[in-house]
Amino acid sequence: MNATKYLTSKYPTMKYLTAPLAALTLGSALALGAVAPAAVAAPVAIPGALHAAPQGVANVVELGNGDNGDTVKVAAGDRIEVRLNGSSGNGNTLAWTEPAATDGGVLQRTSGGTAPDGSAWAAFTAQRDGSSQITAFQHCVPTPGHVCPKLVLLWKVSVEVG
Repeated sequence: MNATKYLTSKYPTMKYLTAPLAALTLGSALALGAVAPAAVAAPVAIPGALHAAPQGVANVVELGNGDNGDTVKVAAGDRIEVRLNGSSGNGNTLAWTEPAATDGGVLQRTSGGTAPDGSAWAAFTAQRDGSSQITAFQHCVPTPGHVCPKLVLLWKVSVEVG
């Protein structure tokens, strides 16, 4: 049984819009070309730091689960807010890691965190012209007595500042 069929049989409320997934150990940092689940839990309450753009910020770009694989263009000084919703079912939670930028000189993370429901968030400020990616990984967190698949999903957005 391929990974997509396995996940949809274990988590019938979730729909995956992806090509077949590759099985990875949780500690692996290999990149997958997978798309995050389309059906997600209700939005998590985000700390106030993400709700108001700092004075002097030209634009705020909001990204979420459905933006996986996208490329966005912003100007230096713009703010990027990422909110990824986790999901749960059958005794397991699909939890996101805190979003991170691949080039902190281009995108500086100003806040971020994770929640017990599997959600994660982060805010970034575009510092200078260049390119960076924002990535997060989703993995299964079992409750006692349950077993998770050894699977990691990648969420990635490319950001071009200039």
